[in-house]
Amino acid sequence: MRIAVLIIGLILMVALFFQSLTINVLSDATNTENTETAGAVGLLMALIWLVSLGLVIPKPRISAVLFVVAAVIGAAGWSDFPDLQLWSGVSIVLAILSYVGYRGKSKQEAKETARDATMQTLLANQAALAGPAGTVAAVQCPACGSMERPGARFCGSCGKAL
Repeated sequence: MRIAVLIIGLILMVALFFQSLTINVLSDATNTENTETAGAVGLLMALIWLVSLGLVIPKPRISAVLFVVAAVIGAAGWSDFPDLQLWSGVSIVLAILSYVGYRGKSKQEAKETARDATMQTLLANQAALAGPAGTVAAVQCPACGSMERPGARFCGSCGKAL
């Protein structure tokens, strides 16, 4: 999910940047100060998106917060640049997707922690069974001669008691 947010966000960020830049430059050329300010707000949103997209893989929770901040900042320029309403909505959607990515990352880290604990337990058990040279001393079955693990009570090949 985080990679999808990154790719979609980068594409939309470029569109937001160029649209806001165009509005800002054309407003400056026509001396429309309110629209120029709204274009600057769009550029600020694009900058916040860039930072947020940079954090979406390692820190998706912070990324979600930054997307919400961008949406709130964009809400201030709706009257003079109506497309900021659309970009604020997209920011909210990206924030939700980043949060979903955060939840997925948390679950993945929990699984990895459980796996690591299981591996540590297995290694500790193997070390407890190891002989002085670090190898596991096997037991030979007196009936059939097959080698069995230490502590086995019955032979795995013939079923006789060890």
